[in-house]
Amino acid sequence: MDPAWLTAIGTIALAAATVGLAFVATFQDRIRAWLMRPKLGIDVVCRPPDCHKTQMVGPSTRVPSDCYYLRFRVKNSGNLRAELVEVYAAELLKRQADGSFKRQDWFLPMNLRWSIQGSRSWTRSRPAWKSTATSATS
Repeated sequence: MDPAWLTAIGTIALAAATVGLAFVATFQDRIRAWLMRPKLGIDVVCRPPDCHKTQMVGPSTRVPSDCYYLRFRVKNSGNLRAELVEVYAAELLKRQADGSFKRQDWFLPMNLRWSIQGSRSWTRSRPAWKSTATSATS
């Protein structure tokens, strides 16, 4: 093989490696965020102790009413710690007799509280982490 060809192939390989390194250096934060990220999921078990009916007494009326206590298990199955995690209930659906779900118009969207610390946001969640958030609806 001609030495000029080897020089040309080496020069092209070096130029490609330089462009590749420049690309990685320019977009390293986006590449890292794409590869290393938290992946949050929710497990819901619709039976006690995670879901049960109880009674709640209103602070102003003192009249007992039915209340459902719900607990959700939130887990981080990603490979990076999640920070300032919040759980937001956007809507409530009720299963109908035919198996379909109907939106409950009376339900107000809300941030749920963490059962382990009582606040609305969890500061840090490391990978393979699990915790519970709670809600009560009447």
